Amino acid sequence: MRLFNGPQRRVNAAARKFAASLSGSFSLDPHARIDVQGRSTPALRNGARTLNMDFALADEFTRETGLVATVFARDGSDFFRVTTSIRKQDGERAIGTPLDRSQPAYTDVLQGRAHTGYAIVFGKQYLTRYEPIKDGQGQVIGVLFVGLDVTSSPGMGLAASMAWRVSAVYGVVELLYLAANGQLGNLQEMGMSGFMLALLWVTTYSLMNHFVAQPLKAGHSASQCMASGI
Repeated sequence: MRLFNGPQRRVNAAARKFAASLSGSFSLDPHARIDVQGRSTPALRNGARTLNMDFALADEFTRETGLVATVFARDGSDFFRVTTSIRKQDGERAIGTPLDRSQPAYTDVLQGRAHTGYAIVFGKQYLTRYEPIKDGQGQVIGVLFVGLDVTSSPGMGLAASMAWRVSAVYGVVELLYLAANGQLGNLQEMGMSGFMLALLWVTTYSLMNHFVAQPLKAGHSASQCMASGI
């Protein structure tokens, strides 16, 4: 039962949006080398637009969606970040770095398959989607990545936040209803409204915690173990 699969839907929708922003055909020129943070990378193009070091692309996506984005260009059997909105621990952009071959996403995209799942990227936990970039001949020449940062609150904060939001909406509507019917001075009605408000908060929190927080925490722990080689 997936009543609250919002985070995954959000990531998938964001991935479609990012891909749609690059509507032209892709090409990779291994002879045109572009320096990306000290790394020589082949020029990856979308139509006439060179994506290497095109930070406006990823930054605009992040401003619009709140998710991070990266474009990888293939060089041999590796995929290197040629533009991204992800920042490393020192605050610099995480460019010129390869997609970790130990990540499950590496094997999938190398074989032309999309990959969705949890990943630790530069010390942060993300719910991610990797989409292979293919040229006109169907060869994988890069990767589009989007990620939702779930590091600080793998669900618990979301559960409480949603409970407060739902309760606030109910509270406002209930107050307007009581005011319209002249019941604001009725202690019995006010007491019942307060009880229903508390019950709604607890119910919403419990449902969000069960269907969102716990699955996210489980995925968080599993991916950390995988990243640690456990």
